[in-house]
Amino acid sequence: NGRSNNSHLLKCDSKDSMNHGKFWVWPLFSKKGERGPFHKLFTTINLFIASSFAFMVTEASARNWTKLRFNHLSFNKSSTIDLVVGFSIAVIYQSILEYYWHRIMHLNFFYKLLHKYHHFYKSPEPWDDLYIHPIEAIGYYCILYSPPFLFDMHYVSFVLYIILMGICGVLDHSGVDLSFGNIYSTRDHYNHHMRFNVNYAFPFPAMDFLHGTYFKQLA
Repeated sequence: NGRSNNSHLLKCDSKDSMNHGKFWVWPLFSKKGERGPFHKLFTTINLFIASSFAFMVTEASARNWTKLRFNHLSFNKSSTIDLVVGFSIAVIYQSILEYYWHRIMHLNFFYKLLHKYHHFYKSPEPWDDLYIHPIEAIGYYCILYSPPFLFDMHYVSFVLYIILMGICGVLDHSGVDLSFGNIYSTRDHYNHHMRFNVNYAFPFPAMDFLHGTYFKQLA
């Protein structure tokens, strides 16, 4: 379980706190004194990996190897429903697979080998979302970028889905306390970094509710 993983953690940045900054005044380059092992290497590699996946989806779409549609949008009721349905399918698909992928990463073998790096920081900063082992990153990007190959959807639905995932990934590691009731809260992932064995879901907590792994925000 998550608690048994604590003994395998790398040294954490324990002086951080959820409310020690506001997103809009973060410096361009972090002033955090201590960075995790291979931080610059992993984040640089993962930027390249993410860009490569985006390129592959673009190239595959240009060759008609995906199920993305590029028809003209009239923005009538039918088109709007089509966009919402495609977007929703992608989000639900990602949310389900990401939850189980994250749970797998917390098994002792994978945690010690891969996922411990991401948990170096108990209270991450913006862009620390990219601080994961590149092997783990490849697995996640396979999930993130696979909807166009599996589901018939308009390309706008896919773009909106990718934008949502990108924004939530940054916000979850930003230190900003942002909440929309039980739909989304940045404190959920903050609590995951603090407690390790709760709040595995991303970006929405539905899968945690379903599996009993949701932990309400700290007081």
